[in-house]
Amino acid sequence: MLLLIVTVFILWVTYYFSSNRKYFLLPSPGLCLPVVGHVWKLMTEEAKKDPVMFTWNLYKKYQKNGMMFLRSFNLNLVFVGDFDTLKYIYNHPDCQGRVNSHFDKATKEDRMIKGKDMPGVIMSEEKVWADQRRFTLRTLRDFGFGKTGMEEMIQEEVSLFKACINKNKGEPFDFINQYNLPILNALWRVTSGERFDYDDPKLISIIERLTDMFKRLARPENVISICFPWINKIFPTFLEKDKSVKTNHDIMNLMFESIKQHQETLDHNEPRDFTDKVLIEIQKTTDETSSFYGEIGIENLANTLFDLFLAGSETTSTTLTWAALYMVRYQDIQQKVQKELDEVVGSDAQPSMRNRPNLPYTEVSVRFLHAGWGWWTFA
Repeated sequence: MLLLIVTVFILWVTYYFSSNRKYFLLPSPGLCLPVVGHVWKLMTEEAKKDPVMFTWNLYKKYQKNGMMFLRSFNLNLVFVGDFDTLKYIYNHPDCQGRVNSHFDKATKEDRMIKGKDMPGVIMSEEKVWADQRRFTLRTLRDFGFGKTGMEEMIQEEVSLFKACINKNKGEPFDFINQYNLPILNALWRVTSGERFDYDDPKLISIIERLTDMFKRLARPENVISICFPWINKIFPTFLEKDKSVKTNHDIMNLMFESIKQHQETLDHNEPRDFTDKVLIEIQKTTDETSSFYGEIGIENLANTLFDLFLAGSETTSTTLTWAALYMVRYQDIQQKVQKELDEVVGSDAQPSMRNRPNLPYTEVSVRFLHAGWGWWTFA
């Protein structure tokens, strides 16, 4: 009996290492054990204290040609920190799969997706991604997105946001969740022709829960849910997964509600916004294999709106929040940026795109923030 167990174990370990040879050929931080992978490396006190810096130090120590492989349970991760390597990978057809099967199922549950293919522009693949992305970019540009035509609308949102801040002048003010609103409104007015009030309780509730959800997703232990999604089926409250699902469903319902309102007032001759243009495209599409056909088209529209909602409520607003933090932390940088803005723009005017060539210090400050560099390096 013991001999049988030992034999089975040896065969299983042999299979494990032979079947994963393509990963094990990559540089990694040591032995990749069966089941746990490199998790044993991540359980040290140093890693628990600052997982981001610990991972960065691992990469610097073990990377080769800008790459490092790390497995967390059954999740295979490849860290890339070299531009030329990254460019090569992103242009290689074998590396263009966007989701794995576990993540695919979880996302479909989160977004109430009924179709076979993943819809939208962030999580979709192949023809769906190409068609949705192409149409989305073209249509958003038609409505001024990314052009100087949006400048007036953005400046209006900046004025409203400043008024919101001024209400709390002289008092401590947590504006983290408020920062999402001007970004969202700029996108939402292009996509749906509407804007949100800053004190809209429904929207504020969604944004606060969305922020909490991203915080939960950033926890190191959340990798357990990604690697073993069946745990959430048995224990829906594990790592508060039920709260994340509820937040995603509420956002999707908001998108479907907006689409329904547009369907009821649609004028084919005068499309008002992105949603109208997509609905018109859906109605004229007769190809059943198209991602714009019928209910599949509606599902793609709802998920594209969801993707744009996330783009406003998380990525851009988080960057601006970090910018505010750096300005507070490094006040000498803040003073130099403010001085340049006062000299070029004036204290009573708003910056515009025509001022950009004359704001080199402000420009480089923003670029260094996006690149993740410390502002003190060029002060």
